[in-house]
Amino acid sequence: MPITVTWTEDGKPPVIFTINDTAKASLESYRLSMTIPVIQTVVDTAGNSSTAYVPAPIDPDLISMIMRTLTQCVIIPAFRAFPSLDIQTAAAAAKSAVDALAAAEAAFIQGSLSVAPPPVTPPVTPAQ
Repeated sequence: MPITVTWTEDGKPPVIFTINDTAKASLESYRLSMTIPVIQTVVDTAGNSSTAYVPAPIDPDLISMIMRTLTQCVIIPAFRAFPSLDIQTAAAAAKSAVDALAAAEAAFIQGSLSVAPPPVTPPVTPAQ
């Protein structure tokens, strides 16, 4: 059965598009091919159990795969390129905190290492 997606935005007429069965089958195969290793209990024919790493799909379903990809490839780069005001404010506060921490650490290190450098000994020249 095809997947139908409806996009509605701010009073505009909805845009409807369909992922047909052929495209859906390709997407499903692609989803199943993207795996991560997970630990699973394996029981052999003699009844002995052990654990093994087995491949498991990263995403449980197509919508999860599509949303993860949309988030990683579009949403996060957009936020980084054009951050919202609240993200800009948080970033500025974080930068101030990092700068203050660096200054405090530098002052602490300078105060902790107030040892005079060793005296410089002139080089000895062999007598001729």
